[in-house]
Amino acid sequence: MDIHPIIVHFPISMLVIYAIFEIFRIPVIVRQHWYVSVKTVLLMIGVVFSLFALSSGETAEHIMGRSQLIETHSFYAVASTWIFAILLVAYLVHGLAISLSISRIRTLMEKLGFIWRMLILLARLILKPYIVVTLAVLGLITITITGALGGAIVYGPEADPIVSFIYNLFF
Repeated sequence: MDIHPIIVHFPISMLVIYAIFEIFRIPVIVRQHWYVSVKTVLLMIGVVFSLFALSSGETAEHIMGRSQLIETHSFYAVASTWIFAILLVAYLVHGLAISLSISRIRTLMEKLGFIWRMLILLARLILKPYIVVTLAVLGLITITITGALGGAIVYGPEADPIVSFIYNLFF
């Protein structure tokens, strides 16, 4: 039994909700104390479960056999996961840096010296609004492509207008 279709939709929902939060920065929501925490949790759940989805996709690929459509679908699934994983690491490093400024673990992280400082600088760069929003949009685009190609695998390339359009961009 192919469980990939069952597993894949949960991380997609988490990552799409994250991207919506990131792209549509409604001031009344952005000012809430929970805003960054919710985005981080959505990313964490989405990325972790994406790894399960990727693994189940590999299993499904062995069952169905390789094709250019499946390989393209797989490429965009991996790209989506990497984009959101980069965002997750940036949020985690930034959050850890803030926590360490009031924590005793700070000396431990300071022993990492240059590496830790570079991670903090990179996280701050990635979390600049124009970069984080660009990555969220790119992640949303790659998820859409992945999903449309997945739909073409399961239901055929004429499943609906969006699936057909995206399928015809590649094949």
